[in-house]
Amino acid sequence: YIFSNAMNEFLNWHKAHRNDPKIDSKAKPSLKKFGACRLNMVSRDEVRTWIENISGRYNEYGLRNVIAAPKAMYNWLQREGKYDGKNPFSGHDLKSRGGTFHDIKPVISAEEFTLIKNLIAGDASIEQAVILAYFTGLRPSEVYRINAADFDHDALILRVKEQKTRQGVRLIAVPQT
Repeated sequence: YIFSNAMNEFLNWHKAHRNDPKIDSKAKPSLKKFGACRLNMVSRDEVRTWIENISGRYNEYGLRNVIAAPKAMYNWLQREGKYDGKNPFSGHDLKSRGGTFHDIKPVISAEEFTLIKNLIAGDASIEQAVILAYFTGLRPSEVYRINAADFDHDALILRVKEQKTRQGVRLIAVPQT
């Protein structure tokens, strides 16, 4: 088996049986590096070196996603009985040198919230949206999609429609005050 042939076969299977619309982009870096190699010629050391080389381009989660595609391909090949060797992509300690989500400030301070409220004073709908986002942790795009029918005042629940990665509804507890 050549890596690129195996990966293309895996991607076709994955698209038919799984729900990850970004699997092609996750597989692209490994295809670029290992595409012409035979599966049994991809060594664990070679994969480790590759991970170290690309770690500066991705944050922690992006790096995990890039490694997940070839790792899942080898696992799939083993389950299908098409490969009986070891998975060179499994068990690596993934340390990203790129930006991480930990660098992002998770919440705004009380002073920043007061400043924002003062800036939007006078526009009741915007003020309500900001207050709702602040106290529930909703994203601006989620707040934008909310309408009055999404609130269950008796149960203090807000139904938030998800649109990005999956279609569904997320239930958010609304503070009583």
